[in-house]
Amino acid sequence: MSKIRIGAIGVGGIGGHQFRVAVNNCSDLMQPVAVCDNNAEIAKRVAEEFKVEAHTDYKEFCKRGDMDAVIMALPHYLYGEVVTFALECGLHVFKEKPFAKTLSDAKMMVDCAKKSGKQLFLAGQNKYSSAFIKGKEIVDSGALGDLFLTRGAIIYRWGGAIDGNWSWRGVEKLSGGVAIIDAGWHILDMVHWYRGMPSAVYASTGAMKGAPKAEYDVDDKAVLILEYPDGGIGSIVSCYITLPGEMRVTLHGTNGCLDSNGGNLTYMIGEKSQEVTLPPQEFDPITAQMRHFADVINTGKESEIAGTKRAYEVMQIVDAGYRSAMERTRIEI
Repeated sequence: MSKIRIGAIGVGGIGGHQFRVAVNNCSDLMQPVAVCDNNAEIAKRVAEEFKVEAHTDYKEFCKRGDMDAVIMALPHYLYGEVVTFALECGLHVFKEKPFAKTLSDAKMMVDCAKKSGKQLFLAGQNKYSSAFIKGKEIVDSGALGDLFLTRGAIIYRWGGAIDGNWSWRGVEKLSGGVAIIDAGWHILDMVHWYRGMPSAVYASTGAMKGAPKAEYDVDDKAVLILEYPDGGIGSIVSCYITLPGEMRVTLHGTNGCLDSNGGNLTYMIGEKSQEVTLPPQEFDPITAQMRHFADVINTGKESEIAGTKRAYEVMQIVDAGYRSAMERTRIEI
């Protein structure tokens, strides 16, 4: 099987890291072709690192004709335009979260992916961690019983927010927000993977700034209440300007409970802790994710955990969360 010829658009931060993972950790599956960044210096530096060509114009880059796939990490407001253009050029797309800035952009991307026949794959590396994978296996087995309460939390301290180095992220019209759509995407993605689609959302982002000395007009914290069709409820807490850090999903069922906290997994039936054997972690989660992207391209089968259906549903929760916070009311999905 031929190696997947891959490029990247937006290589100054996480996009550059994802490209390095593809080239260095998946060299049996992928080979680098070119990179693109609107900062010519960054594009040149990364291109020289991998001995590939550099571009600053994404349209010129996508029209090369010698690539199979592209990795993208861009300001949120650009995703709709750039992703659809790449798909129309016949490229498979691996993109960073969130799925889009708006629900309308998300719908446009989903429709374009279907029309093009190419894969649109959304990053979310936690689903490739052995602890979270084992947790999902336990949930799907039904051993916990009916899930009446789900809790998710993501807490960390981003120094850039405290110091005022927001760039485009601190401007709502460019990013769409942060606490729900960006930082919160990680935990919403995991809760959705474990629990499925809620039927209604109530959210608040508060009025007090957590970093009062910085200039920004986006949400820096959020609390969401999720209602599920089966009568269960869930809560999400997201904040990226405080400590101690936390990345946790906890599910409470009529038979038992499950707590996935980073690389740790606690599983109880009644009051008794259950022995848990985690599956082997052959590759780190980010590498495993990239290898899954390669498999999706080679098989032509859309990913169940990183494909457009799941991504669009999480985007619906995000959209409902912001509408709820703005209107101060419960939003049905």
